[in-house]
Amino acid sequence: MENYTRMVPIAGKVITIGRDPGNDFVLDHPMVSRFHAKVVVAADKHYAEDLGSMHGTFVNQRRIVGHL
Repeated sequence: MENYTRMVPIAGKVITIGRDPGNDFVLDHPMVSRFHAKVVVAADKHYAEDLGSMHGTFVNQRRIVGHL
């Protein structure tokens, strides 16, 4: 899988990521679950959380467990 970097504006407190069109940010890739992960903004910090995806969620090439 190639690495891509893209800035994504977070308009609210939570952004959802996955293949399903109901997500805020849709990634059309077979290794991405329908509802893969979410990013939460709290107290001016960003937290990533895996939503039980089959292949895991990685930040800076490290698999996250729970949330960051």
